[in-house]
Amino acid sequence: MNVKKNMSEDLARKILGKKEYAEQYLLELFQIKKITLKIKTVSRGANKGEVRLNCTTKEIWEKVVAEWDYDSALKIVRKLFRTTEKYKNGKSANDAMDILIKEWNELKLDEIESLRVHSPPLAA
Repeated sequence: MNVKKNMSEDLARKILGKKEYAEQYLLELFQIKKITLKIKTVSRGANKGEVRLNCTTKEIWEKVVAEWDYDSALKIVRKLFRTTEKYKNGKSANDAMDILIKEWNELKLDEIESLRVHSPPLAA
């Protein structure tokens, strides 16, 4: 399937991972494209003023598929990914590896070739 042209619910679930990310994705898309969403604003309690989707899980995933736009999705999904534990753990692992390589070299234990595979940073 070509994600630049169309989307399936199964693939959307694989890309976004869980319902909470799908909700965040739709709310971000709503800000960019003004898509039609069933939303509600919490009127009381600790979350007063918070905007939430008023949809079932099935409706959320159907809306992701129906409103799929690759160019907008790419920016939103990258932004969402940076908030995940997976991203944070990977980022801290890179930092830890830099420290370990620096210490290794400072101790002059032996020649070490960088074991890291450098990949280009994600575009902002």
